[in-house]
Amino acid sequence: MSEQNSTASRQVFHRNFRKPYLHNILSRTRLHNLFKKRDNRKLTLIHAKAGQGKSIFLSDYLDLHHEQYLWMRIDTSMKDPRKLLTVLNEGINCLDKLERENTEITFDTTISLLNRISEPLLLIFDDYQYLAGNPESEKIITDLIEYTPSPIRFFILSRTIPDFPLSKLRSKRELFEIGGADLKFNLEEITALFEKVFQLSIEKTMLETLDAILQGWITGYIFLIEKLSCFISEEEQQQYIQSFINKGQRQEFFEFFSSEVFNYFTSCEKNVLIALSPFNTITNELAICLGGKESGKCLDKLIHDTTFMSKDAGDSLQYHFHPLFADYLKTLFNELEEEEQVALLRKTVPFFEKSKDVQNLIPVLIKLGEIDQAKKIFVSYAEKILDLTQHNKIRGLLKLFPLKVRTEDPLLGYYSALALNLEKPFTTRAQLFQLLGHFKETGDIDRQARIYITLLANFFFYQESKENVKEIVRRVSNFLDAKGEDVSPDKKEILLALLPLGKDWIDSNKDGSFENAMRAEETSFKLNNEEAFLCSRLVLARNYLQCGEFSSAQKLLNQTWNMIDDKHLFHPYAALLKFYLGDAEFYSGDIHKAIQHVQEGLNISSPDFAFRPYLELNLILYNLYLNNIDQAEKLFESTRDTHLGENLYLNYYRVYLLQMLIAYRNQNWRRAEYYLNRLLEEGNESLLLADYPYSYTALIEVSIGLKNYETARSLLSTVREDVSEKHYLYTSATLFALECICNFRENKSTTVPAKELKKIIKEYGYRNLDICNPQMLEEVCKTAGIKETSDFTRLKSVNLAAKLKNNTYSLDIHTFGSFGLFIHGNEIPSDKLLSQKRVMDLLKLLIIYRKTGIHKDTIYETFWPKYSYKSARDNLNTIIYRLRNIFGKENTFLSTEVSTIGFVPDTVHTDVDSFLSFNDLGEKAALAGETGNAIELFKEAIALYKGDFLEGDLYSDFIRDERESLKRTYLGILFTLSKLFLSTGDFLQAIDSLKKFNNKEPLYEPATRLYMIASSLIGSRSSVPRIFEELNHNLRTSYDISPDSRTVSLKNYLTEGKEITAALWEEETFI
Repeated sequence: MSEQNSTASRQVFHRNFRKPYLHNILSRTRLHNLFKKRDNRKLTLIHAKAGQGKSIFLSDYLDLHHEQYLWMRIDTSMKDPRKLLTVLNEGINCLDKLERENTEITFDTTISLLNRISEPLLLIFDDYQYLAGNPESEKIITDLIEYTPSPIRFFILSRTIPDFPLSKLRSKRELFEIGGADLKFNLEEITALFEKVFQLSIEKTMLETLDAILQGWITGYIFLIEKLSCFISEEEQQQYIQSFINKGQRQEFFEFFSSEVFNYFTSCEKNVLIALSPFNTITNELAICLGGKESGKCLDKLIHDTTFMSKDAGDSLQYHFHPLFADYLKTLFNELEEEEQVALLRKTVPFFEKSKDVQNLIPVLIKLGEIDQAKKIFVSYAEKILDLTQHNKIRGLLKLFPLKVRTEDPLLGYYSALALNLEKPFTTRAQLFQLLGHFKETGDIDRQARIYITLLANFFFYQESKENVKEIVRRVSNFLDAKGEDVSPDKKEILLALLPLGKDWIDSNKDGSFENAMRAEETSFKLNNEEAFLCSRLVLARNYLQCGEFSSAQKLLNQTWNMIDDKHLFHPYAALLKFYLGDAEFYSGDIHKAIQHVQEGLNISSPDFAFRPYLELNLILYNLYLNNIDQAEKLFESTRDTHLGENLYLNYYRVYLLQMLIAYRNQNWRRAEYYLNRLLEEGNESLLLADYPYSYTALIEVSIGLKNYETARSLLSTVREDVSEKHYLYTSATLFALECICNFRENKSTTVPAKELKKIIKEYGYRNLDICNPQMLEEVCKTAGIKETSDFTRLKSVNLAAKLKNNTYSLDIHTFGSFGLFIHGNEIPSDKLLSQKRVMDLLKLLIIYRKTGIHKDTIYETFWPKYSYKSARDNLNTIIYRLRNIFGKENTFLSTEVSTIGFVPDTVHTDVDSFLSFNDLGEKAALAGETGNAIELFKEAIALYKGDFLEGDLYSDFIRDERESLKRTYLGILFTLSKLFLSTGDFLQAIDSLKKFNNKEPLYEPATRLYMIASSLIGSRSSVPRIFEELNHNLRTSYDISPDSRTVSLKNYLTEGKEITAALWEEETFI
């Protein structure tokens, strides 16, 4: 070969066979693990849009695995088949270090060259999209894949899906694919890229906002990171990011789209993309509307080529642009002549009108400057969907109108207030009252009626005080009296149906409340008014709860939940339903289920949703009733910064009731008495009425706890005057219970209240009462002689625990953590024990064999293996004598036989015995489906485990096995308990259990997986990578291994924000 030809060859090789240079990259473990499934298939196809990281990923893979490869970059010149073969031959020759023969280059000579390669080779075609539309060149590639010998495997990296039959390769299992969805960076990878690779600290919320814009597009992140690296201070970086989020600082991105994406499109494709850019939803029909059938074909090709477009969720025929690409296209649209823009938009008006696509029609009309027409269509559409509580759609459309129009137009302000009334009740109420005056002046009676319907429903939703409800009822009544004849029939019917509910709210003892609620339900169902229907159902459920008909309330609420279940994430009434479902379970006595409902309500509530504090406060209350006092205090402290406004119900709960109950349950009597007296001060009646009559039962119980029986009796007398057994059966039962315990403690007759209480419990099957302290509830049941106590869910675990705890033993030994010896309740001083080591060794050995006793020969072998039999026996007798002296000569705790020694039966008890008993009872309760009891019993076991068994004796072989066995039982309880907490929605308690588990056993992967799940469920998705990395570090440090694929997959699943179902934790087991 001539020198000139040789030089040219080297230049060709340098230009066309250069693997990407890697610098500051994130090695993507997730994709590497996915790549392992490739299983040596003949073709690996990596296809995704420009800048998605195809080449970088494969280059990183090659660097890590050191496989032989030939990386060939395709360019447009290779649409000529001869050029494609020529360049490929050059690469193969250079790879094989042979001079090229001066023969004609054909497909056969290429195959011949490849046959000379005996070692495995990866043949990589990068930028394959440049061969698109050229069947001759593509056929060369397909034939190469089919006829090349087995040591060679092919890789195609392309922005488009190759136009050759992939189905044949799929059917033969010779194809492995990685697409754009796989290559997208997830939030964990983005966080690692910023923090570990580029040492940039960005807030989690800001990263999440960026990801909503960039959607895992790595090139976009690199552009952003390079710009951020130019700033010295974090403040400047944050300002730049905020500017980017606000649609500034995007020129670099647009230049990329222009040079690397848009310039490669045909004229038709460019026109289609620009014409479609103003629209959120893209369809083939819309493309045809804008540019005819040719445009439709162009769009189909663009979709096939994955051109920064994605399918809409749940609809395979609708697409949307990548947010940044959409913004770029909009700049091109805005560069069109105004006449051309208007012409394109005008074409779509009849199309959207015909398809009744209001979501696209309104923005088009606004862009065309036809605000009045847009407003007219919006008003008509909003009226239809208001009754269906589709508030999100209304808010989304309102944002499209210019700010000046929105703020100055009363009609748009009206729909804005209606759509926000449940999310921001206190602001919108003021707006709605103002709008009443406006519509009164304009004579718009129907809109006044709509406002009154909304206000009534809003007041019921937020459980407003009787005084406030009374005022709105008065205003509605006056309105109907004055204008009722002029109100449209539908709205008048709804108002007439809701008005009695308001009157019943004011006077709960009023007969007919059930009939009124059911009539409202019937009317709203007939008129297809979803909001009024849901409102009437919740009032009906409230009536059931008030009357103590809990199963009826549960059934009604579950039926209602099922109605909205498919859209509950966006439904404003979803959280309220969970609130009432929680109360129904709470009053029934299954407080764990109540917590589960409330937690689910919190999970579907945004942080700024005004109803969220109601759920948070109920969660605190439920924990107090469940004996989780520490948890209740933590939750209470977390609500201190929450703004409650002027709502009496919320202020009563947080400022007074919960603080009083927390102090009462902690036996902080001074503090409890302070809040009791504050609530009883003159002028605070309105606070007590906000949760009447339940507020009074709490005051009476605390008064009894404080031994302030005079106050308790006064309150009992006050409530009895107003609370009828007919309308408040459950509360009446609680009042009889409180009167019974009050009489008992004052040595007065309990006959009458006990008789009435037993009658209600027997007739109505109640298995709980509204008494916060479980011990007082148990005392009530004993005092009143209630035989059904064993069926009281809250008392089952308490009774079992009390039975175990109240058993008295002459000799009580504490072995978990610090050692303790108690004789008839008196502790033996530790210095007396520690000074006699061998005596203590014998005692600990006896503790291990406390159930069976131990052979003396075993003791001899353990303590004196090299001593003669006589010496060992004498030593043992001496130690036994000393141990009996410690026990006291009057106490016979030891039983010595000829060959054995042990404790006298039924005289000794250890904390290990209680620990194992609680565990056994907890397992039985769990198997019986008694989740609440199981949790309480397991918690009792955990409370006993104050440290490892005899943890001071680290090197005693005879103790080690028992210690490890008990530690394993302890870990098993924590593991089971965490799963039970997850199942009941008590995610914080689950995390607490899992933290304890990890402190003892940081290498157990199923527990780590549960920990990641629980963290995600409380909204702390960003902590998942940290938990995973801690496990990874511990495994590598201890055993030089990585977490298994199941743990890796779960981490990726959670960080991507996918739905968490019970199956994720139910399948985890403790082995």
